[in-house]
Order: sequence, then C-alpha cells, then structure tokens
Amino acid sequence: MDNLVGKVLGNRYELIEKIGGGGMAVVYKAKCRLLNRYVAVKILRTDSDMTEDFIKRFKVEAQAAGSLSHPNIVSIYDVGNEGDINYIVMEYVEGYTLKEVIAQSGKLTWRATVKIASQICAGLEHAHKNHIIHRDIKSQNILVNEELVAKVTDFGIARAATNSTITMTGNTIGSVHYFSPEQAKGQHTDEKSDIYSLGIVMYEMITGHVPFDADTPVSVALKQIQEIPIAPIQYDREIPIAVNDIIMKALQKEPRLRYQSATEMLKDLQAVLENPQGTLIMDKNIGATTVMPSVTENMINERAMPPVSMEGNNMGRGRKKDSKGTSVLAFFVAFIIVAVIAGLVFSNIWNSIFGKKPEVKMPDLVGKNYQEAVAELAEKNIIIESVIEQANDDYAKGTITNQQPNAGIMVKEGVKNAKLWVSTGKSDIEIPDVVSLKLDLAKQKLDEKEITYTVIEEASESIPEGYVIRTDPSAGRSISASKIVDIYVSRGPDVKTTTIPYLVGKTLDYAKAEATRLNFKITSKFEESTKTENTILEQSVPAGSSIEEGAEVILTVAKKSTQPQQQTQNKQTVYINLTNKGSGDTPFLVEVSTSSTYNGNQKIYSGTHKASDGEISVDVYGYGETMLKVYIDGKLDSQQTLKL
Repeated sequence: MDNLVGKVLGNRYELIEKIGGGGMAVVYKAKCRLLNRYVAVKILRTDSDMTEDFIKRFKVEAQAAGSLSHPNIVSIYDVGNEGDINYIVMEYVEGYTLKEVIAQSGKLTWRATVKIASQICAGLEHAHKNHIIHRDIKSQNILVNEELVAKVTDFGIARAATNSTITMTGNTIGSVHYFSPEQAKGQHTDEKSDIYSLGIVMYEMITGHVPFDADTPVSVALKQIQEIPIAPIQYDREIPIAVNDIIMKALQKEPRLRYQSATEMLKDLQAVLENPQGTLIMDKNIGATTVMPSVTENMINERAMPPVSMEGNNMGRGRKKDSKGTSVLAFFVAFIIVAVIAGLVFSNIWNSIFGKKPEVKMPDLVGKNYQEAVAELAEKNIIIESVIEQANDDYAKGTITNQQPNAGIMVKEGVKNAKLWVSTGKSDIEIPDVVSLKLDLAKQKLDEKEITYTVIEEASESIPEGYVIRTDPSAGRSISASKIVDIYVSRGPDVKTTTIPYLVGKTLDYAKAEATRLNFKITSKFEESTKTENTILEQSVPAGSSIEEGAEVILTVAKKSTQPQQQTQNKQTVYINLTNKGSGDTPFLVEVSTSSTYNGNQKIYSGTHKASDGEISVDVYGYGETMLKVYIDGKLDSQQTLKL
C-alpha cells in the first residue's frame, strides 16, 4: 500500500502520519477538519487477499463496534470507503500499546496487572452485553496512556477476520499466541474465548512472556490445545495465590471450566485488589475426609488365634495321635516364625518409607525481610504452606509480622507447615488536599503517600486548565493501600464552535443578523466599489469553516465611489470552468479581480466552490480595456483582457 500521508478521506480526514500497521491494515494519525480534532484512521490493506464478503463483514462489524460507548473501549467515529480504500475512523489515544509497555518494563507488578486487566474486562463486559465478541484480544490491541488507563481497540476487524478456521497468514500469525483452544481448532467461539485471551494477556503482563511459544504458528496452536501452562506463581512467589488462580481459571482448556462471563471475572479481579490473599477459586474435586476408629489393644486380642490344647498321653494308637498333634504344632510354630520374620521385614520397609522425618527448630522470622525469611526456611528444608499479606502500622512493607509455628518449635523437614504474615504497609492512608493544585504537584503529594490514582479530564468554567477540580474519594478520607483515587483535572471550558455562512454579495444588515444568530463577531471595513452600497465584497473566514463562538470575522463592505461615473457602464459575463480545479472534491476559494484605467483595481467576486460545481458566471462592468484575473486558493490561475 502506498504512503497516503497528505491524502484527505471523505473530504474531511487529512492523514498526517503513519503510526502503526499489521498484516491486515495500516493506521494513520489524522486531523478531522470538521471538528478540528485528531483521530486515528485504520485503512485496510489493498494488497491483502480479501474477498468482497470479507470487506462487507468488515463494514458491518465496524459499524456494530461503533455503537459501543465505554471508557475502556476505543470509540469508533466513522466508517467509509473512497475508491478501493476501506477505512474506519477511531478515537486517537496518546500512549503506547500494552505490548510496548511490557517490553519496556520487563513485566508488570501484580497490582498493575490486575488494574489493567480489570479495565480490559470492563470493556469486554460492555461489548459482550451488546452481543459483540472481540476475538482478537492481545497486548498489541490494548492501548495504555500515562495514567495507566487501558482501552481495547480493533473491534470489528478481529471478528470479520475469523472465518471459523485458523489461518496462518497475515496478522493471524501474531494472534496465535493469544488464541483460545477452540479458535485454534476452528470451532465455535463465544465470550469465553475472549476470557481465555485475556488470561494470556494477564499471564504476559505478570511474567513478561506469553505462556506458549514455538518456532512455527502451528506448533504454538498445538500447545494452546494440548499443554497446561506453568503457573505464574512458579516464576514469582510474591504473586498472590488468588491472582494466580484467576489467571489459571481463565486459561482452562474447556470453556465450561473458565469464567462464564466477563462480569464474573471482573468481580474476582476487583475482589483481589481489596483482599490479595483471599481464596477466590476452590478445588471442588478434593475427596471428603474419612473418619475411622483408632486401633486398640482389645481389638488386637479379639483377632488373636485361640490357644492350642493337648489331650492325654496314650500308648499305641495314642502315639499316633501324638504324632499327628506334633505335626500340627510344628506347622503352627513354623507359621508363626514365618509371620514374625515377614512382619519384621515389612516393618523395616514401612519405617523406611513412612517413618518419622527429621525435625529442625523453627527459626525466629518476625521482623525480617520476606526474602531473607524464605532463604532461611529453604536452608532448613522447611516448606511454606501459605503467605498472608496484611496491613500493619508497626512493620515496614515486605516485613514478616507473624509466623506459625512460633520460633523454637520443632517441625518436620520437607513438610508444608509454615505460615507467614507479611506487612503491606500502613493500614489506612489519609488523602491529602490537592484541590486547585497543578496536576504535577498533586501527583507528587499522592506519590509521597504511595496512593495509586487515575487522572480524569473534565471541562470547567472556573478552574484553569491543568489544575485539580476534585478527588474521589475526597480529601481527608482514609483509604486502604489498594484503593485507587480518581483525580479530576480541568481541561478548561468546553470550546463551542459555529459554522460561518456565505456572506459575499449579501448586505451588511443581513451579515449582522447572521452573526447574532450564529454567535460570532463581525468587524466591517469599507472599500469604494461600484457595487451597491453596504454589499459584502469579502469575508476573512471562508464559508463553511468552523470557528469558536465569539470569534471575529472581518467583512469588506462596499461604499460609494468618489470617482466620477458615467451614467452607464458596459457589462460582459465571463464563464469560469472549475471542473479540473482543486483536489478531488475538496472545497477551494475562487476570487476574481479586474484592473482598468476607469475603475482601477477591484475584486469583483469571492466564493468557495468544488470541482463538481462545474462552471460559474461572473458579470464584469466597466469601459474600454479591462484585465480580468482568476485566483484559486490565493494563487493566480488564469487571466484575460476584456474589451468593454
């Protein structure tokens, strides 16, 4: 696709610079001439293998996404085509893609991960409730500004590009790292497919890499279908178990085992910020505990064999009986001996496998740094069962505040039996008063108290631009360390605009009435002219332009000429062809002036036209030889000599 910088689409969007692109489209920063604001224009690549059906569905989906209105979704303003160019016009976001943020940071903290994921999830919740599935959630499609406000983009193209099968061409190659298993198989996708992709984005934020990678896209897709990802907590033990569980639940291969809605996932994400060590996801497959009686000595005795009785000692036949009894006794004794030997052997095996493990003394960890405590326990082969984060006013952040078992208690090696409580810092933080402060100073005051915040711009007639209007919660309130404070900052009064009408040839009174109706000011300057007195000859702002309400427009107004005039002047009508003027259907300014000995230099016509207007006519008055000149947008276009 050729570089389109400088091109104007829809007679409105001027492409300023190329800011991104992929296998399917190119994104330009553009200026909307009508509303005087920056927008992002995404243009489908004309060199892609696209069918008419693809383009049709692209337009339908882009229009559907345009119906969404949410602070965490990039707004779509317009959809159009010009020749073979198909484009969508979107909100322009100053910032970076989440992929770039991760690349710059290496990885994000678990709190930043959860906060950004909550915003993405909120955007998906809104889209899903409007029956729109994104189908291409990935870190490249999340925009993040300096205040860590996240916005989901690329609605429409993602859905249109999913033809129910996996295609290893174009930007699908980049997306395969975020595919759900059902997408990789080419099966039906729904809201739970977006949830799986969000799980991968969270995994990437918190670990610095995606869970599955390989040399080819097909290999990655097979891993999405077959392999279980390594739990994030195995890369970083400081990740709260609840955060780890949220990610792993979102990454379940079976859709029925994932979160069933974005609302359900968002609820857990918000809960984990308030209680990082809470348990959000329970394993329902663990068997119930069985209660059985203890084995007592009486129970052993009841199982024992009755004693052997010996009858009287007889001769003859009795001897035979003695021989038989002796054989039985010998057999029984041999049985007992074998049983004892087997019991000893079994006992040795049992003790070697299930015997008592060595014990060590539990060290005193309270007051130590968490990393030091973990290293000390590892040295003694004591395994940590759980870590609980709690606010504590007496211990610095990251310090052990309590432990179980207590110091000095003998514990078994290699068994999960240690619990640690870690301080997250002071329990409550008082919000400082930053109202009426400049934003930089307000941020500094909040940073000093380690308060997390977001910045929201708001129009204000009384507070200067860049100064704080209010905070939510308000100053003086006590909040937990995980609470996010909203800072509302003035962007100044909202600018209202008005559109200037075509006034040339109208009377000054008419212009004044229009100025009152449309709320703009006029300044009149008078110029001698053969035109009727008080007729508008020129206007400083071209017709159709948008200006701020109350702005000034200078009008050049005709007044009576002081030169002696004859009773009549000759008239000639000149026709000016505009067909090949300007660029495309872009409006341009047409000005016509004359120069003669009798009338001097005069501007006899000024107006805004398009090439589609075809031909215009201008009446020229005067005597004798008169030079006529035509200007297009201030540049001389043509000239001719008239005989009047």
